[in-house]
Amino acid sequence: MNVERLHRVAQLILDELAENDTRGNVLRLRIGLETVALNPTDAQAQQVLSEARTQLHRTLSTVPSNNWPPSDREILDEIGISNVIGQTLLDRIEATLAQNPMTPSIALEEVDPIRERLDEGVRHLASLVRSLEFFGIGRETSSLE
Repeated sequence: MNVERLHRVAQLILDELAENDTRGNVLRLRIGLETVALNPTDAQAQQVLSEARTQLHRTLSTVPSNNWPPSDREILDEIGISNVIGQTLLDRIEATLAQNPMTPSIALEEVDPIRERLDEGVRHLASLVRSLEFFGIGRETSSLE
């Protein structure tokens, strides 16, 4: 893998995650699941959960990385974060929520590791980009930007 391409992909993913508030949306889903698990009959809690799912669908199904060429998607695979980005993240979350029989507390237990991996990936990508910039390693340019 070319380090300049890695730098570009890392920065694009950080920008995409920030622009779409992916971490915030996943956190709101987590909070919704937790609230419903604690108060299953609370209509407002159900509404919060529904809105969080809708927002995730709206943003993750349309992010630019979903349409990246295979060479750039491969970088996400190589650094181990392709499963917490875009449509793949949405598919993982939806598969978790669709399992039967599923309760909000079980869904919460299964969504938490996904959210933690996303947070961990963002922290390390940000550190990687700062390090590459510190060492004067530029970013490859492409039509994705």
